[in-house]
Amino acid sequence: APPSQAIDLMTAGAISDAPAPATSTGPVWVIQIGAPPSTRAARSLLDEATRNVSALRDFRPYVERFEKTGQVFYRARFAGFAVRDDAVSLCEKIRQTNMSCLAVQG
Repeated sequence: APPSQAIDLMTAGAISDAPAPATSTGPVWVIQIGAPPSTRAARSLLDEATRNVSALRDFRPYVERFEKTGQVFYRARFAGFAVRDDAVSLCEKIRQTNMSCLAVQG
């Protein structure tokens, strides 16, 4: 059997798995705060981030299932960013609470 390969859960499949939806003004942006192996864990991350960063209440939390190297993960994301700079700025606030964050076209 081939050796198991470590998976970076923040970036695994974050951009290339699906085409980014576009609006009339261009691509939309989302922030991803993790990709744990269960829906429950992903929702817990979303709840924790919302408690820690009140500005997240203005954005739509969602969980997105994906597979990588035969394993299933659940992306914990917030949608609703019109421009990259807004997503990056909020990611910086999230990181200040010792959580991970990645802005991606979503």
